[in-house]
Amino acid sequence: MTRWEQFEVWIPEGTADWRLKSSWHDLQVAWAAARARTGPVRLVLAKYEGSKAIEKRVIAEVGAMRSEP
Repeated sequence: MTRWEQFEVWIPEGTADWRLKSSWHDLQVAWAAARARTGPVRLVLAKYEGSKAIEKRVIAEVGAMRSEP
């Protein structure tokens, strides 16, 4: 199977879950997309084998959510 990687932009959904917003093969494009968002966002490096994710690593968090007001 083919191995490949992409940079993913994740945004919060609810209080504890995150969902994939977009994905890019270029780090600079993914970083620009993440920084353009106004709320909390995670930039994730995801590695795949075929269509299965084999590794996901958070490489940046911007606008982290507060646990208290």
